[in-house]
Amino acid sequence: MKPTLFSLPIAGGIGFHSYGVAIAIGFFLGVILALRQGRRWGIERDGILDAAFWMLVGGLGGARLLYVVLNAGDYVRLCRGTGAPRGFGRAVGDCTVALRVWEGGLVFYGGGIAGLLVMAWMARRRGWHFGKLADVFIPSLALGHVFGRLGCFASGCCFGKECAPGAAWAAVCAAFPPRSVAYEDLQRHGLLAAGAMATPLLHPTQLYEAGGEALIFVALVFFRG
Repeated sequence: MKPTLFSLPIAGGIGFHSYGVAIAIGFFLGVILALRQGRRWGIERDGILDAAFWMLVGGLGGARLLYVVLNAGDYVRLCRGTGAPRGFGRAVGDCTVALRVWEGGLVFYGGGIAGLLVMAWMARRRGWHFGKLADVFIPSLALGHVFGRLGCFASGCCFGKECAPGAAWAAVCAAFPPRSVAYEDLQRHGLLAAGAMATPLLHPTQLYEAGGEALIFVALVFFRG
């Protein structure tokens, strides 16, 4: 698990987060796949790229919005502060954490719904058949989700329950290090001792879902032909 792949020593250090990099790779491969299928079905390249761009914008916006709504209490408490003195810059930073998409915190359902709405809008705007456009992009969505869940595993978000000691499947469980989302979440809720070297062994639900999405992707491509 590596939440930050590397940092550039400029402007105080710019980190390249594993989650964001994984999302970018998944999007890039998904667009290539959609372009290939669109060419086979006579859909112009510029149209595919235009649809992919707006679906990405809408999908990220919807995924982030649903995440913020589901965790609204945490964001409100962070913005209010603990009552201790803090500068204006710190206060603004605490109140705008919800906008930091690059740090992770997306809900797939929100992104999927928003992406489908954008797809419907693009189909109507361009005069395309919605089902045909969906056939072009849905396998790409499954492929992108594979990389998204790998990014989740690297950052430690969307983690599963603690593994039962001595269980047969304990070998596949993972302990997440400090600065990972899993570590900080468990510590914030008082479920992890201060100074712990890592979390307890947790089910890597991110990898389970990545494997499932990979199977869905293969099935979609196979049956689409």
